[in-house]
Amino acid sequence: MTEPFADVERVFADQMRAAMRRAGITQRRLAVLAAGTGLAPMYQSTINKINLGKRPIFLREAVFFASAFGLDLQELVRDRPVVWCATCKGDPPAGFVCATCNKGGAS
Repeated sequence: MTEPFADVERVFADQMRAAMRRAGITQRRLAVLAAGTGLAPMYQSTINKINLGKRPIFLREAVFFASAFGLDLQELVRDRPVVWCATCKGDPPAGFVCATCNKGGAS
């Protein structure tokens, strides 16, 4: 019997690469953004290893990456393509809910 979370790091790596492409964020830029958050120093090579599934990811890093892409953490571990909303780009204005993807609502 296959364990239900056996592939979670591979799924995360796949979703992270897709999110980086959509957002136009390079590994180097992500490393710079991470440095400003108080995370332990993160280098482009570390992000590359995470992208390739060759390095485990810490929860605090996963939360940071989700935030950097404007996604919920759940979207980075879901084993299906993340649908990027063309209307709100995943970030509707505060207090509004996107009529296309239903994201938002918090002020």
